[in-house]
Amino acid sequence: ASTSWVRLSCAPAGDEERAITEVESLLDRYGVVCRDLALAFSGAGGLVPLMPVLRRMEETGVVLRGGFIEGLGPAQFAERESVDRLRSLSHGPVGTTATPVVLDLKDPACLVGRGVPWPEPVLPTGLGEPTGDRSEETSGPPVRRQGASVVVLGGTPVLYASENLKVLISYTSEREDLVRALTALAADRQRMFARQGAAAVRRRTVVESLNGVTTLEPTVSDLLRQAGFVRDPRGMRLAVSPYGAAWR
Repeated sequence: ASTSWVRLSCAPAGDEERAITEVESLLDRYGVVCRDLALAFSGAGGLVPLMPVLRRMEETGVVLRGGFIEGLGPAQFAERESVDRLRSLSHGPVGTTATPVVLDLKDPACLVGRGVPWPEPVLPTGLGEPTGDRSEETSGPPVRRQGASVVVLGGTPVLYASENLKVLISYTSEREDLVRALTALAADRQRMFARQGAAAVRRRTVVESLNGVTTLEPTVSDLLRQAGFVRDPRGMRLAVSPYGAAWR
C-alpha cells in the first residue's frame, strides 16, 4: 500500500482572529492583560488592536476590567478565576512569612523589568558603602541576560543576580529578607550545578559585589556566609561537591 501526502494551504488569519489568539495567549500565560504586557509580547500597537476583542469579552462577562495589580496601569483585563486568585493572594503571606521564589530573567513568565518595574536598589543599614566602581549591572536597570536571576518575595523583587553571580543587587532594606533571598538563590544554583555534574564542580562561582560594595567587606561577607557562601580571595564563593551537597 502506498501513502499520499497532500499539502494543505491555510487561509491567512485576519486582524480579529490574530487579536483573539493574542488575548487568549496572554490570559493563559499571565492571567491579566494590560498595556505593558501587550507591548512586550504582542508586537506593535500594544493594547490598541486588542481592545475591540477585550471590550466584547467584557460585555459578555468573559473577562473583568479593573486595577487588579498595582503599577500595571488603569486598563487591566482578567478572567474571573484569575481575579479571585489575586484576591486570595492579597490576603496571603507577605513579608517574612512569604516564600522566596527564584526566577530566570529570560523566562517568559518573569515580568520583572517588563510589566513589573525594578525598585530602587537599597541595602540594609550597616552593610558598607559602594566602592564607586559602577558596573553595567549597577548603573541602571539590570540587563535581561541568559542565566541572570531575580528573587521575588511576597510579589516584590528583592534581589538580582548576574548570570555568573559576580554581581548581586539588593532591593530590600530588611536584613532578614535579604538573607532569605540569598539563601534561596544559593539553593537554586546548587541544584542547577548538581544537575550539570562534574563541569559545575570545577566552576568557581564567586560573588564580588553587592550593590557596589565588595563582598570582602566583613559585614557583607558575614551576610553571605549565612546564606551558604564561603570566603575566597576574590569575594564569597559558592561551590558544589561531586555528591550534590554544598561544598564548604
